[in-house]
Order: sequence, then C-alpha cells, then structure tokens
Amino acid sequence: MEKDNRDVSKAALPENTKVYNKNFILLFILEFTIFLVFYIILPIIPLYILHIGGNEAMVGWIIGLAGPIGAIGVPLYGIMVDKWSAKKTIAVGMVASTASAFVLTIIQTPWPVLISAVLRRIGTGASGTATRTMVISNAPGNRRGEAMTNFATSHNFAIAIGPSIGIALLATDGFRTVFIVAGTLMFASISLLFPISSPKRRTPTAAPATEASGFFSQIKSTFVKEAWAPAAATFFLSAAYLSTITFISVICEQREIENYSMFFTVYAAVVIIGRLLTGKLSDRYGRAVILYPSLILGAICMLLIAQAFSFVILILASVALGFGFGTGNPMLQTIAADWAPEEKHGRAMSMLLGSFSFGSALGTIMIGELSRLANFQVAFNVMAVMMIMALIISIVGFNTRKSGLENS
Repeated sequence: MEKDNRDVSKAALPENTKVYNKNFILLFILEFTIFLVFYIILPIIPLYILHIGGNEAMVGWIIGLAGPIGAIGVPLYGIMVDKWSAKKTIAVGMVASTASAFVLTIIQTPWPVLISAVLRRIGTGASGTATRTMVISNAPGNRRGEAMTNFATSHNFAIAIGPSIGIALLATDGFRTVFIVAGTLMFASISLLFPISSPKRRTPTAAPATEASGFFSQIKSTFVKEAWAPAAATFFLSAAYLSTITFISVICEQREIENYSMFFTVYAAVVIIGRLLTGKLSDRYGRAVILYPSLILGAICMLLIAQAFSFVILILASVALGFGFGTGNPMLQTIAADWAPEEKHGRAMSMLLGSFSFGSALGTIMIGELSRLANFQVAFNVMAVMMIMALIISIVGFNTRKSGLENS
C-alpha cells in the first residue's frame, strides 16, 4: 500500500525538531490536569440531574444542547490561537472550566445544569484548540502522528483515575464535594501555564490574499477546506463516544452491573497502549492503516454496549472503545494537521473541536430520546451506524486526496 503520509515532510519543520522537549512535557501535564477535572465530573453529572428531579431524556438534552451552544465560540478559538496567543486562549478555557465546576454547587434543579455544561464546553474547546496547536507547532512534520497520539494519552491517564475519584467522592461526601474538589483543582492548575513558552509565529506557506474585513468574512476564514473530511468523520465519531461516556453510569445502574468504574480504567489502559504503538506506525505506514480499523472497532463497541448486561461484556466494550475512539480521534486530528496549511492549524483544530461539539450533542440527545422511546439497546445500535458513517467519510476523504497527503 502506498504511504498516505508521504508529503508531511514538505511542511516547514520547527527549529527544535525534538518531540519531547520542555514545552511538550508541560503541555502534557497541563492537558492531563484539565481532563482529570473533566472526567471527575462527567460521570457524576447524569446522576446529579436524576438526583435533583430529572430523567434520562433530560440528561441527553442538557448535555447535548451544551455542545452547539458552546460551539458558537469555536470559530473564535482558532482565530485567537492563530492571531492572538495560544497561552492566553488556554487560560480563558481554564477559567471557564473552573466556573463550570463551582456553579454546580448552587444549582438545585435540572435545567440550570445546562449553564455548567456550556461553560465546560467553552473551557475544553478553547484550551483544547490551543494545546493541540502548540503540540503541532512543537513537533517536526514527519513525527506529527507520534506527537499527537502520545500527547493524547494525557486524556487517558486522566480517564483512568478521574471517574473513580468522582465516584468515590460522591459515595463518601456527596455531590457538592465532587464539584468543589474539581473546581479547586482546575483553578490551581492555571499556574502550570507560566513556564510554557509560546511558539514562534509561522511564515505562511503561500502569500495570502488581502483579508476581507467584516464579521462574516472572518467567520468564513475559519473554515479550512482541507480539513473537511476529518472534521466530518469527527462529527459522527464524537456522537458515539460522548454518548457512551455520558450514559454508561446510568446504563450500569439500571442493569445492576457492579464495579462499572472499571470501564473507564480499562478503556484508559487500552488507549494508552494503543496510542503509544499507533502514532509511530501511522508516521511510517500511513494514517489510514490505523484509522480504518479504529472506526470499525468503534462500531463493534456500540454493538457490545447494546448487549452489555454483564461485567464481562462491559469490559470487552471498553477495550473496543479504547482502540476505536482512543486511536481514531487523534489520528483524525493528525490528518487535519497534515492536510491543512501550517498557518491554518489553529483553525483546523477548532473545526474538529466544533465538529466534536455538534456531534456529541447529536449523540447524547439521540441516546436520551431513544432510551425513553425504546431502550438503550436500540439507542446504541443506532450509534454503531454513526461509527460506520465516520468510516465511510474517511474513505471518501482519502480517495479524494488520491490516497496521499499531497497538496490539493
């Protein structure tokens, strides 16, 4: 098979061609902390909504609506990174995430939880766009796959322990303690930003045309045509992923599956192993070699969850999700970086995060409504179709690029 990453070497490399330098390590620790807080809270939110009078459909709508509402600002994140400051964009995101945790301590009815969910989406959207762009800027073009997949393991170390911390705090001290601990940890972690050095501004790959002024022209400039396929695939991938992470605690409580926090731990362990292996392989043999099997395994995961009435099936589903979303998502981000001009990397990353927001909104709302109208089995069979859609779009995208990463 012809390598589908052969032209990444054409990109201008950073002066420092080391992947694992000071910036990478500090960004890794920072991303780990951000997502540790995220995963401490995430499985607790559905239970909290039910605790204060909501139902499964409300869980889906509240968490789902946060996606498109929070994504309104997504085009701005790429512009903020590309034209303002990546570090300041991360800081904005972390402040929003801190507020999202603390506001939950005063919410006593279901729908206001949407305020916290939107703030959390704004926070992870802004910080996520900036951290990924800085990692891309830090890495040499021919090692982007390795850099992005290994950086993404920060999420998995977080998910390995975050949900267990949240569930343990809930069992011993209640919801309020979970939210206070999460907010305090997020606020304290802002100090990690100070030692990180900002990347140098890149010279555009081609002389840009004079940019039109005006709001709509600026919004149009945030669309990176080279990233359409990975962004579209991310939409369907995220629909399946976040609906799984959101509803797994509710499913296991209903089906009386004990020790379900192990789902997150096993998932994280599998992803860490998978990402450490697949990053270098994608740099050597091509992105599609890793992406296609990942999306197929994601579809298998959805089918397993539909039938997960035992702990064994639940763990098999977590393994499939680990190799599915765990390797598929950073691979799509890497593909977007490979295909997009360097000066548009921030906007390309924001496109993918926007797709993630809208896709996860669709997924959680669909799961909530389908579980109300039918059951979780039907709902997750539909999610399997979403994963197949991501696979089809990816194949079309690579075929459009003629199975290579050459400039279009």
